[in-house]
Amino acid sequence: MQESLSLPDPIRKLQKSLDPYVKQRRDAAQIRRILASHLNSTLHPQEPGSLPQPLSLVDSSCSLDSTTHGLKGAQKEYVRCARANLKARRDYAQASNEHQGKQNANKIVVEQDAEDPISDFLHLVKQQQKHDVLCISQDYINMLNKKPAAMSQHLDPQDVLKNLDSLPHVPSEVLQAPGTKSNSEGGDLSALLDRLEKSVLRAKLLLKREQKLLAKFRANNESPSAIESSKLQALATARNELINWVETELARAGDSPDSEDEHHSPSPGVELGRGFMDSQLLLISKQYARYAKLRQSLVNATTCDLDVNVGGFAEEATLSEQFEPKSIHSTSHISHPYFEELVSISNQQKATSQQKSHLAISLAKLTKEVSQALDRLTDESHLLQAHPFTDKAAQRRGRESSASFAEEISNHEKPDSFTRARGWTYASDSAATLAKMATLEKLEEGSTLIDSTRQSFLDLQHLIGSQPMDEGGREGTRHDIWAHINGTLGAI
Repeated sequence: MQESLSLPDPIRKLQKSLDPYVKQRRDAAQIRRILASHLNSTLHPQEPGSLPQPLSLVDSSCSLDSTTHGLKGAQKEYVRCARANLKARRDYAQASNEHQGKQNANKIVVEQDAEDPISDFLHLVKQQQKHDVLCISQDYINMLNKKPAAMSQHLDPQDVLKNLDSLPHVPSEVLQAPGTKSNSEGGDLSALLDRLEKSVLRAKLLLKREQKLLAKFRANNESPSAIESSKLQALATARNELINWVETELARAGDSPDSEDEHHSPSPGVELGRGFMDSQLLLISKQYARYAKLRQSLVNATTCDLDVNVGGFAEEATLSEQFEPKSIHSTSHISHPYFEELVSISNQQKATSQQKSHLAISLAKLTKEVSQALDRLTDESHLLQAHPFTDKAAQRRGRESSASFAEEISNHEKPDSFTRARGWTYASDSAATLAKMATLEKLEEGSTLIDSTRQSFLDLQHLIGSQPMDEGGREGTRHDIWAHINGTLGAI
């Protein structure tokens, strides 16, 4: 009792709440004996009214008809529920057996029906295709119903064919071969196609025969004199065209320096180059006039009598008109090689002129690109502003490098590009020279600082009494800095 009073209040409250459930050892043993005897009487019945087995072990094979006598309370209720449970189990087993039998019968029917699955599948595919066709037809019918032409009056053939043109009349020669009668409208189509193919083949053969006859007639009618006269006329036409073309190219080449000089300011060098080019053009024009005169005389010699005087060109023209085909035929074999040579020379001149114009255009494009690049670099760089190219610098650089006459002429032709390029060269050289001079100055300053540092180091060693190393690498003797005032301290 004293021990219980010494316990804390929470533990005492817990013990008080558990007192109805906590029994003494004697009471617990008695309760165990009562429960054991009750369980023993249930398992081993001695009275005729007791149950033969526990109600918790009831299955579908049990019979509870004779166990309801003498039961009361919960046991009677339990027996009633067990009887209902057994009845439900029997119904479930019966329904399961019936369902299983039906499934087995269905399986047998399905196996019998599945003996030919390919035919069923093909039938299904045919039905699907038929359904698709019917759907498409129905869609088109619906579409036609939406249009106004679906009314009955619009389907009248007379109204439909009213605005159409009549068919052209087909000749009977196309549908029927000569010498045969025309068939009726209900004739065979294959026979009609055969006749048409035969007519086409006959027309092709007739055309080839007419072409052969025409070529033969032309070959018989053309004489050697007509052939020679046509050749001479063609050569004269080619000569005139070549002369006109060469004169046009020369005039264009002569005008190109003038058009280029309009964009640049004239200078003495440019005037000198222009005079040189004018002289060369004059020489070329004289040579070409001489060549044209000789070629004209050669052509006139081939088209007129050899005994006629060469001096009068008008008389030669009149005589060439009266020249007979026989004389033309006699001199054609002599003049033919000269004509071939003239044609080759004219082709070479044409190629040279084309190459000259191509080179001039290419050089002009390159000059334009170089000028644009120099303009862009002039705007972006600071070298030209820091180192301008003056007249004195130009004279000095001219004395340093002496160029040839061809180089001076080429430089005078393009004064702007050449001067600007020289300006860039001068600016880069000047910048390099200034950078070199600044580097040399920095090196001199560095060497001066090194010498002053070395001298300061020697002075410091002298103050601390440390002699520098001699030439042999041996360290000098150390002296006391106070040795020279030893004994003469009072004299200080």
